[in-house]
Formats: sequence, C-alpha cells, structure tokens
Amino acid sequence: IFVLKVRTERSLSGVEMKLFQLKQLLAFPGWLVAISYAPELGYLCWVINPELAVLNDGEVYTDDQSALAVGCELVRQSLSEDCFPLRSSGSPHP
Repeated sequence: IFVLKVRTERSLSGVEMKLFQLKQLLAFPGWLVAISYAPELGYLCWVINPELAVLNDGEVYTDDQSALAVGCELVRQSLSEDCFPLRSSGSPHP
C-alpha cells in the first residue's frame, strides 16, 4: 500500500491523500508499468520511463487488465520509436 497525492475538486486545498494498493508491476528494459487500485476510484496505470519520470494518463479503469494494456502499449510505442527514430517522411523526431 502506498500513499499518493491526487488533485481533486472536492478538497479545499485541491490535493487529497489517497491510499492505493499496488496490484501489478511489470518490468521492461529501462521501463516499469505499475497498476494501482483504490476502492473508491478504480485502477490506475503508471509508467516509469528510463529517465525515471512517472507518467499517468489520468484515466481510471474498471479492471486491471484494461489499465495494464494501456501501460504496455505506451512502452511498446516508446520502444518502437527508440528503434525507429525517423518518421515516415524521413525527418527526425523533434
């Protein structure tokens, strides 16, 4: 169980503390995909990239497999871009 500060419109300060359970953690070379769960919210997907930035799409999922699919797809697309850094037009990514 971990604590996460979540921005909500219900709290006066705009930040509310929520307890989440870590449900799944998958490791890819240089990447982590984590799925957390809070009964009052649902499932969230978290991705930690090689630069140690923590990414979240802001969506709440009704099941862990949906959240996991989104995280794995983000990693898959990111790894594909690393392998193929040129766009179809032949110009490099900005």
